[in-house]
Amino acid sequence: MNAVYSTAKHFSSSEQSLRNAIQLAKRRARGSTLESQKPDQIWISDIACVATAEGWLYLAVILDLFSRRVVGWKLGESLEAELVQIALQNALLQRRPPSGLIFHFDRGCQYTSQAVRAISCKALG
Repeated sequence: MNAVYSTAKHFSSSEQSLRNAIQLAKRRARGSTLESQKPDQIWISDIACVATAEGWLYLAVILDLFSRRVVGWKLGESLEAELVQIALQNALLQRRPPSGLIFHFDRGCQYTSQAVRAISCKALG
């Protein structure tokens, strides 16, 4: 899966998360790419269309940037926020990341939905 690092959004009110977001913005301004020194510091996510014998399905995938491993995913028939919501819940249950995690994604409506924002705010910050 090719991840596009075009925009990032992290929903958190903690001071540490704010510092992380500022550091990320400074690196992006210098033209740097996202980097992680250990697991569960930065997760990236995207949605892909998958052709099957029964038609198109949508796959939301969350990857740990350090290990390049899938930490959460959800396959569905519709391109709705629930797809990302369940993928993120699965990732959080499986990995239980520390505070300060950066969750990086494009600004698609699935990622900016109230349901995904609520999970992000509660679990990540």
